[in-house]
Amino acid sequence: MLVKNINSAYFLSNMGNCELCGKEGNLKKVSIEGVDMEACMGCAKFGKPIAPPKQFMPRERPRHFKRPQGPEYRIVDDFSKLLRTKREKMGLTQEQIARMVAERESIIQKMESGNFKPSITMARKLGKILNITFVEERKEDEKIELKQTAGGVTIGDLIKKR
Repeated sequence: MLVKNINSAYFLSNMGNCELCGKEGNLKKVSIEGVDMEACMGCAKFGKPIAPPKQFMPRERPRHFKRPQGPEYRIVDDFSKLLRTKREKMGLTQEQIARMVAERESIIQKMESGNFKPSITMARKLGKILNITFVEERKEDEKIELKQTAGGVTIGDLIKKR
């Protein structure tokens, strides 16, 4: 069996021997009674032709979306203390606050203890409920500066060390 395309046995050369009758000639890949074989044009009529596999055409990947260069925001430093004191002043329980922002009570507990820092969106929701601002605009001098190393940016460059 001579193959034009090494990666695929479906594209056979014009000359070869039929697997049914042994006749030399043009061969076609067919399925006869569930068996895939190469048959001459005369024997191929007894089976169903097998379509060659579809060629993989890699799609062009979409370009990465660049965020608009607007102001950057951050959560205030004393977020957990402010959250607890404001909640207690309003006479609300952690469970009630959790229901209002559609979160679990354990998340509110972790936020108040300082073990969990919420997303900007979550901090804004809590701020609306408690009438306090937890989110502020990041100042220019606070913006993250990346250290330039010979190998480029690493994860260690992005981690804020305590």
